[in-house]
Amino acid sequence: MIFLNANIKEIKKKVYDNRKMILVLIVLFLFAMSIRSNIVRFEGNYLFEPDAYYHARLVEELAQQGYINNIDPNVYYQLPNGAVSAPPSLYHYLSWFLYEIVALGAFNKELLAFTVQFFPVIFGALISIGMYFLGKEIFDSKKIGLIAGFLTAVTPAFAYRTMAGAQGDNSMGFLWMVIGLVFFVRALKTDTRTKKDLINAVLAGIFFSLMAIGWSLHLLIPVVLIPSIAIILLYKTYDSKKKPLKDSAVLNIIIKSAIALGIYTIISFIYGSDWITAATNVLVEVLNVDGFFALLIGVIGVIAFIALAFYLQSLDKSGRKMGLYLAIALLYIGLLLVAFMFVIVPDFFYNSGRTSIISMVGEESLGITSFGIKYNVLLILPIIGLVLFPFGLFLLKRKDIHLQVLLWFGTLVTLFMAYYKLKFTFVFGLGLVMGALLAVDFFFKLLEKYNAEKGIEAKIIIGALFFIIVLGVAAAPIYLNQFQPFANSDTRWIDAMDWINNNTTKEAKFFNWWGEGHQLAFVTERNFSSDNRNYSAEANSNYAEFMITSDVNKAYDIAKNKIGADYVIIHPNNFSSGQSFAFYAAGKIDSSVSNNFSDFQSRFIGCSPSDNGLVCNGQTIPTEQFEQMAKDKWTSAPTDFYNGQLPLFYYRNDNILIVIGPSYNETNLAKVYFNSDETSKYYEPVFDSGGLKIFKIK
Repeated sequence: MIFLNANIKEIKKKVYDNRKMILVLIVLFLFAMSIRSNIVRFEGNYLFEPDAYYHARLVEELAQQGYINNIDPNVYYQLPNGAVSAPPSLYHYLSWFLYEIVALGAFNKELLAFTVQFFPVIFGALISIGMYFLGKEIFDSKKIGLIAGFLTAVTPAFAYRTMAGAQGDNSMGFLWMVIGLVFFVRALKTDTRTKKDLINAVLAGIFFSLMAIGWSLHLLIPVVLIPSIAIILLYKTYDSKKKPLKDSAVLNIIIKSAIALGIYTIISFIYGSDWITAATNVLVEVLNVDGFFALLIGVIGVIAFIALAFYLQSLDKSGRKMGLYLAIALLYIGLLLVAFMFVIVPDFFYNSGRTSIISMVGEESLGITSFGIKYNVLLILPIIGLVLFPFGLFLLKRKDIHLQVLLWFGTLVTLFMAYYKLKFTFVFGLGLVMGALLAVDFFFKLLEKYNAEKGIEAKIIIGALFFIIVLGVAAAPIYLNQFQPFANSDTRWIDAMDWINNNTTKEAKFFNWWGEGHQLAFVTERNFSSDNRNYSAEANSNYAEFMITSDVNKAYDIAKNKIGADYVIIHPNNFSSGQSFAFYAAGKIDSSVSNNFSDFQSRFIGCSPSDNGLVCNGQTIPTEQFEQMAKDKWTSAPTDFYNGQLPLFYYRNDNILIVIGPSYNETNLAKVYFNSDETSKYYEPVFDSGGLKIFKIK
């Protein structure tokens, strides 16, 4: 009891002594939450991004039946063996647990949708606090820790993927990684192998493991840590004193790193995630090298670095300087290699050379094109950090600077990922913060090295913070406010889902495009042929072929027999997706298969009634002329000719004027959509909201 009272008194004293910083961190947490909560202004509890709907569906299965189905009960019904669901992760179980607390044991779908949308906000705000501690530990500076926390809170690319309604396993995964890095830094902060050091290494491994069982992107851990440890080993041969092998800094770093990575490897492997194979597969995909060769080179590289570190450590002080020079040289070589790859590897240069469908679609496409809007001027900071940090190793020669290598590789790896794929741009949102800290610390320490006056340092610090605050506070809300929940951004989907819920049975089967599959399956609980997982290339190919073929009998056979659907959903955007459909139908990116859809981009022109007729694009068209010009049934007779040569076909859908070229007019899409005589025997229009249509397959 005396021991317990003493601990309580010690905790109270620590809280009191740090009361100002605790208050600041609470404000930071609330600030980070407020930036990420803009989705609450929309009605309907619709989630922000498609993947969030899929994970909400898995949480719903846990809440209703206590387990997640091995085979998806709602999507890819046409596949003989169904589609295997994602394995349950820590995120799903925690979300289920938190929901049960809020729901008090009763199931309510609206309440579930409401609660799960806020988990990313909480995790994102906690990551901001975690980054404060990471910055504080690495730099031994509360002020840099606060900069780290604030930047994490406001960086647009990171904030938008941790805002309300986003995919929660992303933010939760990063939370475990950041906490794990804090303990890993504490373990490597000393050259010793004390009980405290080993406990920190174990805790790092445990938190890295939590990321592994919560998020597939845990591959970041070994990809960042292994090269970082290699450079740290070289630097420590220069920095540390010569000691017996059993007490050497090199051996202690290897042991503590092996403990953390060993625990992570074992637990992730038990969970079913083999990071070694996954890393090898990434190298095969990105660099187009043999998998066994890539693995062999990796193993040889690790052994070579360890042997080199032990050798350098055995040399005299002047010989050990080689470790410093090698570390600096390898960092710059790595930076140049990555920059060189962006230029010489076809897949890295504005999508040229990409031939697979998946590499060109949505978040799988190149990420560099969105850097401006997602990072704005803040992008300058990590670039400066990457370039100046290796120079800082030589110039500053500080004992603790080796830990910053973790941030350097974290910045470089995530920058590479963001450049290569759009879906990884939010990962570099955190890497941007890491690189920015390197730049900020370099300039601060440079001022200290050359004995700059305290007043000058204070002015620079205040100026830098003001710059960050103005950019961050302005950029994040502006960027985040551009986004709406998927349904709210196109309310026709709300009407469609309401109709499906009210007019079809639970057994109804829909033929749909993958882009809206996650949302439709969660909200309606009906059966759909595809979703955003792109689990079946054949499903995507079938829908694409259904759209672009001119053979209506072939299209009907696909919908009725291959897919076995009761309904087909057609969005008006399909009229501008002919080239994409051609690629999907062919199973490859090939301009020769899409040439038929390059003659004319279809146009949907919204018209509003007026006293004199309808106003379309600012031009008034008399009602009688509009009805004579635009048809509401498919026709083979052109309405007009563009430049006197290209046939154009004008159709109307309520007050919408639809103009398409001859290639689109001959497709099954146009014939079904405009109810041709050929297709009316196969399909019955049952729903229409602003051009979004559902047809019952006869």
